Amino acid sequence: MSKRIDNIDVICQISHDGTVIPLRIRTPDDEGELQTYNIKEYRQINHDSQIVKDDGIFITFKTLVFDSV
Repeated sequence: MSKRIDNIDVICQISHDGTVIPLRIRTPDDEGELQTYNIKEYRQINHDSQIVKDDGIFITFKTLVFDSV
């Protein structure tokens, strides 16, 4: 499988205390149709510095990073 970087839509809910809860993501498939995926579980990754990942994605301390559980 080849690596692919696509723009995705993240549908979130913001709680009364300001935390962001991701609910679902939408990403295009091979034909360009948007596919929707519900998020059942997640964990937020906290970081205090700027990071450049191996695949060239730049993450700042203001970027919210979520990992599927």
